Amino acid sequence: MTEHNTLIALSAFAGLAGAILSQLMTGLFSFVNDRRKHQHELRQKFRTRKTEVGENFYFMTGERMTLIQNTVRYWKNWNDTRSESSLSFLNQEMVKLSKTMEELNSENWKYNLAGLYFNIGFTYRDILAANAISHRHYLKVLDMGDKLKKCNDSEKEQLQGAYACAVFDMCAHYEQVYARMEQDMNKVKEELLLDYALH
Repeated sequence: MTEHNTLIALSAFAGLAGAILSQLMTGLFSFVNDRRKHQHELRQKFRTRKTEVGENFYFMTGERMTLIQNTVRYWKNWNDTRSESSLSFLNQEMVKLSKTMEELNSENWKYNLAGLYFNIGFTYRDILAANAISHRHYLKVLDMGDKLKKCNDSEKEQLQGAYACAVFDMCAHYEQVYARMEQDMNKVKEELLLDYALH
């Protein structure tokens, strides 16, 4: 009878141990599966957000690069001998470019997030520094232009040379900014293509 009770107790204990082990394994698999599912959802959210920010950065950078090209073209044309009507047209185009840039800047917050998701070289701080240099060049060109309009004929040739140098320096600066923006645009494109394994 004792052996029989011991056998029943062992069977019951084995059944209980099996049930507990089964519950533990089920709980462990469920935990691992839930954790993997949660990590997958986080990766998907990050990827979606990164794509959104990258696409916005790519668009904004492309628009700004076009504006820089148009600005350089404007100043190079301005330096040529022009009639009053063509200068007036160029001035109107610059006003449109400035307005477009202001509109782009008003939607700038996604563009500024690019540094969180991408390893870009032309950081927000660099952009501010480049803008300060751009303003200095622009003001110098405007000041030289005003002096040129008000000078007498004996000073005109020297001032024209200084004005041409100021325009050249400003355009060279814009072209450096353009090159840096193009590099970052290519980096963002490459990272997005890698994320989607299309590269």
